[in-house]
Amino acid sequence: MSVLDRLTQIAEIGRDPIRQGYSRHLFDTAELALRDWFCRSARELDLIVELDGNANLWAWWGERGPV
Repeated sequence: MSVLDRLTQIAEIGRDPIRQGYSRHLFDTAELALRDWFCRSARELDLIVELDGNANLWAWWGERGPV
């Protein structure tokens, strides 16, 4: 799956049809949907997904390096 295909999957999440922009505020419905999509997509690519103490999602292949 290409990057464009992946972006197409999330194109409507949080879209505001009136403003023609996006509203994806922290932990609202749209943002939670994107978090779910990110985790599923990363796992499909056999990435390890981790949530840090600031609610950031990280994904990588193999063992995590030093922080």
